[in-house]
Amino acid sequence: MAESAKAPYAWIGQEVHLIHKTGNERRGVNYTLEEVNDLGACVSKGARTHFYPWSSILRIALGHRRPGKAKS
Repeated sequence: MAESAKAPYAWIGQEVHLIHKTGNERRGVNYTLEEVNDLGACVSKGARTHFYPWSSILRIALGHRRPGKAKS
């Protein structure tokens, strides 16, 4: 990725903390950001890959946080 790329595109290949909606709850998870496009974000952890549509993503932050329920 070019140095001039903006977040979250510049974070591809790095660990991120993703906060997403699941029903009425918010969950925070740590993943490696694999791809970002108009539909959402593709992330992985180990051999597992997940896709989150933008409608379910509340926040993506560079680095990792303690997993569990998100407070915001």
